[in-house]
Amino acid sequence: SVPMFAGDDLIGALSICSPEPGRFTADDQRLLGTVATQVAVAVQNARLHAYISPGKQEWEATFDAIGDPIGVFDRRGRLLRGNTGLSMLLRRSVTGLRGLTCDEIGLCGAPFPHCWRGRAISQTCMHEEVTRADQIFSATSCPVLDVSDGAAIVQIAKDVTPEIQSARRLRQMSDELAATNARLLATVDRLKTTQAQLLQAEKLSAIGQLVAGVAHELNNPLTSVIGYAQPVVEELREAGGAEAPGEPEALAHDLRRIAEESERAA
Repeated sequence: SVPMFAGDDLIGALSICSPEPGRFTADDQRLLGTVATQVAVAVQNARLHAYISPGKQEWEATFDAIGDPIGVFDRRGRLLRGNTGLSMLLRRSVTGLRGLTCDEIGLCGAPFPHCWRGRAISQTCMHEEVTRADQIFSATSCPVLDVSDGAAIVQIAKDVTPEIQSARRLRQMSDELAATNARLLATVDRLKTTQAQLLQAEKLSAIGQLVAGVAHELNNPLTSVIGYAQPVVEELREAGGAEAPGEPEALAHDLRRIAEESERAA
């Protein structure tokens, strides 16, 4: 019996039996030790495979369950792996995605390596907005470090077409509301000006009515004064004679002054 070591880990023991006493020699023991080491490595690899395989399947299931397109690229911009979301976007099978170039996928703003994805190789995560056909995507490209399979960049793209279109409609509605508000403000200003003019016209009309009333009230007695003064002047002029030379004429002059001033007042 010999121990089975895989590195420093003891996997178990390997035993071989024979009904013949003294059947095995020291060489057989050394050979069995070598076989035990190989068996230990094989058992360790099998255990690792049994441990990794479910994790790989779980990772792949999670990778494909994400509805947003995801791609893993090498340093030349060629796709190493893509999820179901990316295959649906490109209308290809998942197995048919491998080897596609960055430009063929069409989620870059410029030819590789000048696009955001290419710049992400030597920098931190890069974010961009990409229009593909009639869809708008918000793409995030991040560098992948310390991976031995050649992966250099991982990109996640999210379809933000409804959000962008809604935002554009909101901006358009906001602009239209602002223009309408400006027109309403201008209309209000014109209404205020018109109202002020109407108030001024009403004031002038009231003043005109007041002046007309005052003129009427003043003209009535003035008309009486004029009406009485003129006949008296005529009578004095006709009655002028020897009884009181000069006196009727002076009185007529005063009465004419009264009539003239009354007319001027009117």
